[in-house]
Amino acid sequence: MVKLDKEDLVITPVSTHLDDVSGRRLQRVFDKHVQQGRLVHAVDLRLLSTIDSPTLAALIRALRVVRYVGGSIAVIADQSHIRKVFSITGLDRIFPVYRNEHEVFAALETPRRIPA
Repeated sequence: MVKLDKEDLVITPVSTHLDDVSGRRLQRVFDKHVQQGRLVHAVDLRLLSTIDSPTLAALIRALRVVRYVGGSIAVIADQSHIRKVFSITGLDRIFPVYRNEHEVFAALETPRRIPA
């Protein structure tokens, strides 16, 4: 069991919908963090008014990069309609969804196993 704290978490804000170009840019950000040994991430979607398929696809691609090295990505979204998209699509099973960074920090303070 490993206990994580706030210093272990990288929060990446997403303020616009992600197309192919911006999705690849996001993936490079995650690549850089992974190379630095930063494996615990949260993507902050609170500035989005809606979420679309290319944005979800970019998140899934980023997750593949992070999971390959044993990391994880959570989502921060306080908008009920965005949270509902994650629930309906089943993506909330692979991306834990939290309302704010305080909920993410609380989850990190609970000892848990890091995915291998």
